[in-house]
Amino acid sequence: MRRVDCASTCVRRTHTVERILRNLISNAIRYTEDGGVLVSCRPRGDHLCLQVWDSGLGILPKEQERIFEEFYQTQSKRPLEPHHRKGLGLGLAIVKRLAKLMDAPLTLRSRVGHGTVFTLLLPVGKAVRAPMADTPPRARPPLTLDRRHIVVVEDEPAVAEGLEILLKGWGATVSAFDTLDAVAAWAAHTEVRPDLLIADYRLPEQRTGIEVIHLMRAHFGADLPVIMVTGSTMSGHENEARSEDFHLLLKPVIPTRLRALIAFKLGQR
Repeated sequence: MRRVDCASTCVRRTHTVERILRNLISNAIRYTEDGGVLVSCRPRGDHLCLQVWDSGLGILPKEQERIFEEFYQTQSKRPLEPHHRKGLGLGLAIVKRLAKLMDAPLTLRSRVGHGTVFTLLLPVGKAVRAPMADTPPRARPPLTLDRRHIVVVEDEPAVAEGLEILLKGWGATVSAFDTLDAVAAWAAHTEVRPDLLIADYRLPEQRTGIEVIHLMRAHFGADLPVIMVTGSTMSGHENEARSEDFHLLLKPVIPTRLRALIAFKLGQR
């Protein structure tokens, strides 16, 4: 039992590190227009030193603590492109919280106009031998979404593109929109009832995914299944999920979790 507990802890920590790296890499790519992004891992004493380097915009010294606050947007000396305006403070708030839970020091160095490096120090663990299985586990049958129509409402291009690629790869027909007005115009002129709605919670012009739910269910029925995608860990979403009958999925979207949740919402095993 103790070996199983240790294995479970290792798996949880691995997933946490993966989520931290996904956020750091996503932000590095978003804010790097020239040069590149480097991810490195090397031993440092009794720790592993994970680093994500970029040659992007850089962060002012006075802002290097505030960027870990939820929804804080850095003040650039020049106008930011649309794909720069969303997600930086939120993603780093999640990273900071996860690193603290793991008791893993997280630091950054940055020079405006030269780039940023985030460093995460992880204690070196011991490999846990997996328990011997009497019979090989049965492979999970692949999720098929053939003849399933899914509507995606997401204004962040990278997230929208990733969702569309995944869903189409599983066989679904996808209708993707980036604003409430765009999906409203489509819903008003279509006779095709979608099987599932996947919507971002925060949309442009101070609109929310809750408004998308109300709109879509008014057109297609109150039983339309909904998955709400959000990067926020603030309290309140769970209450909305119960009252509005939807399930939450935290960013960054992990394909295996999305797959499991879609299967549940569509009643597939």
